[in-house]
Amino acid sequence: MLESLLQPITAEQVFGQAPIPKEPRLVGDCVMWIEQRPHERGRSTALIRPWGRPELPVQELTPYPINLRTRVHEYGGGAVSTAIEGRKIHITWIDDCNGSLWYQLFHLNNILEANIGDWLCPIDHPRCLSRGSELLLANGLIDLSRNRWLGVMEKNEKDFLVAFSLDFTEQDPNILYIANDFLGYPVIAPNGNQLAWIEWEFPNMPWDISRVCWSALDINGELIQKFFLQIDDLPNDGNISFFQPIWLNNSQLLVSEDSSNWWNLIRINIDKSKNNNLSIDRNWSLSAEIGLPQWVYGMSTTSASQNEIFSLACKNGYWSLNHLSSDGLISKVNQPFDDLSAINIDSHKAVAIASNSNVGIGLLEVDLKSYSWQHTPSSSLDFDPALLSIPECFWFEGWGGESTHAWYYPPSHGKEGTAPLIVKSHSGPTAMASKGLNLGIQYWTSRGWGVVDVNYGGSTGFGRKYRNRLKSTWGGSRCF
Repeated sequence: MLESLLQPITAEQVFGQAPIPKEPRLVGDCVMWIEQRPHERGRSTALIRPWGRPELPVQELTPYPINLRTRVHEYGGGAVSTAIEGRKIHITWIDDCNGSLWYQLFHLNNILEANIGDWLCPIDHPRCLSRGSELLLANGLIDLSRNRWLGVMEKNEKDFLVAFSLDFTEQDPNILYIANDFLGYPVIAPNGNQLAWIEWEFPNMPWDISRVCWSALDINGELIQKFFLQIDDLPNDGNISFFQPIWLNNSQLLVSEDSSNWWNLIRINIDKSKNNNLSIDRNWSLSAEIGLPQWVYGMSTTSASQNEIFSLACKNGYWSLNHLSSDGLISKVNQPFDDLSAINIDSHKAVAIASNSNVGIGLLEVDLKSYSWQHTPSSSLDFDPALLSIPECFWFEGWGGESTHAWYYPPSHGKEGTAPLIVKSHSGPTAMASKGLNLGIQYWTSRGWGVVDVNYGGSTGFGRKYRNRLKSTWGGSRCF
């Protein structure tokens, strides 16, 4: 046994063929997600299975050669949209093979009656909605009230809100709105008559300065009365970032904003009977981040269903899952994962991407009534888990006397005395070194090295002031 513990993790184990789950969502009684497959040269595909039943077979909805990927703003994200209508499931996707928008209608089978692995039954064949291969599309939603896809198109260094009918093929985009520069995260109200989105302008990045936009929609889905939501009690300098708007109902919009130094949730009440007057509820105050830099579309730190709100919050590098009640009470959900992303809830069900220091990335499914949970890793560890080094959180004095965060991984299997040390920094500039299992680091600690993984100034997860340390100093050493 001791001999096996001393065998270090190999490069083959580090650079294995484990798939990467992304953007999970609940579709009726099922959970659907995108899986990126290294063994298929990075191809991404949509998978589905019954929620909470990882022992059941997975159904692939977008078989080879379909590759789910978008390239808006180069970083992409947000390739798949879904909508449920009774037992009908509408799915749209962007295929990177030609950049086109595709649509297919499915029937959601009763899980108890379906053939094993046949959870969705195609009602028709996939149909290409867009014309040509030069379009850059992403971040869409399905507007069932008008039977259309509505999303973002990038063209000539500008972003557009565009629509495609689900009834026709080979269409040119119907342009609904042209941003001054950039936009994203469109969300439609339950009644289908209002649209909100995030907008930002050059040279600002969306985590520096952005705005929440709102517009009424007419019967044909055209935008009317578009304006920026002006929130009077925010700081006058206007250096505020908004993240991920969500409609709670037809008059309340939930969004994160960082005027307090932290991305915290506010509830915007829109009174359409009084010239769209606004009032703001700040019921949930945390010294933690409920938000992320918008490099890619499809990110989610908050989800709501039937007046229930659950969020992911990051404090000192640790992520937690929380229930937010309307009276301001914030309750942490007891579960063992502290590297969390991409939450989605529906009724009493939740799904997210999760990892910790001992368990690799996978799907986390939580019953929101009992708070019972189960986790399905994308791959199993093919080495003795006793080899793993558990990171220790520490702070050190960085540039200009600023306190800087890092994770220290000691050499594993009890090596004592002095040891060589590797100091690494994450890709940037606004990412973060998390506590999730990192086999690249474990490769070295299993060989007797220590590793320090630095969240240099500019990293996300420690507030706006920490994130701004790197602003206008990219490429320098002052962030440490």
